[in-house]
Amino acid sequence: MVETPTLRSLLRSRIRGALLGGAVGDALGFPFEGSTHAFMSALGADVMKAFEAHRSGYFPAGQFSENTQMTLSTVEAILSTKSFSGADVAEGFLPLWRENRVIGRSTGCSEAVSRLLAGTADWRTSGCEEGWAGSGAAERAVPLGLWNYDEAEQLIEQTVLTAEITHRDPRAVAGAVGVAAAAAYSLTHREIILGDWIDEVGGAMASVCPSLAQGLGELPRILSLGEDDALNKIEQLGARDRSSETRGQQSSSVVPTIMTAFYWFLRFPDEWVLTVCGCLRSGGDVSTIAAIGAGISGAFNGDGSIPDVLRRTVVDRDRIVQLADRLHNLKESQRLRSSR
Repeated sequence: MVETPTLRSLLRSRIRGALLGGAVGDALGFPFEGSTHAFMSALGADVMKAFEAHRSGYFPAGQFSENTQMTLSTVEAILSTKSFSGADVAEGFLPLWRENRVIGRSTGCSEAVSRLLAGTADWRTSGCEEGWAGSGAAERAVPLGLWNYDEAEQLIEQTVLTAEITHRDPRAVAGAVGVAAAAAYSLTHREIILGDWIDEVGGAMASVCPSLAQGLGELPRILSLGEDDALNKIEQLGARDRSSETRGQQSSSVVPTIMTAFYWFLRFPDEWVLTVCGCLRSGGDVSTIAAIGAGISGAFNGDGSIPDVLRRTVVDRDRIVQLADRLHNLKESQRLRSSR
């Protein structure tokens, strides 16, 4: 009789799956950023077979964008101090812009980091003002869920501080909290129970933006719709703001971005490939949607769920795996120390 592995024994693979999966999803979507739902649907499953080089010619196949760069920088900030510091997270973002290494830069994050570099704001006041509800904070929130999977209040507090470095709109902050809570749920459960998932993720979001948490309650009905109707409904949930750039596909504002990623994960919770393929097929801000969906799914299904050809060829694979393992080891050592 084969023994069922304990959840604790799965943590290393799941943390790897979250970070590596997010990078792979980002890299799959990066060359197709801004493409329509119709165009991405026409590509079908072929988009998952191998990485495409960016059409600019400047980046190799397997290159991820700002999404993953800032996610990995957040992990490095936690590892450097063996704890969490919003100031350290913000400091870690600066070299990407100072040294012109940021890839596929977003307007919101760039404006915020520019204020930090110019010294016109500190990390607590640098975020874009209310009304700019972009997805920049949500795209890098997965590490906060991995680090705080057993500390719900700390998860919310640290994710809020991290989000506000670049975005102060309550929807943007709540979106980040929702992504972190979804990653934590994935990491610590054997199955996804829709009602429990909505209660846990929505409860975390409600502490920041109750209206956005209420929108999460629409997911059961949205999941019963056909794909086109579901995506249209999700797009309607996002109020227009300065970050919204709808072009006949999912916009770049936080509400449709995270709701689209959540939708595809909840449709196929046990299938990393189907989740990511759906995220890509949605069109629009596909690198962010796929990075979030792939990270959450990877946290649930582990790194073995990611096709080997993609795991092996994503840029900086070894660095990402090393960071995931170090984060796992640090968390485990602190957990053991606190239990004594």
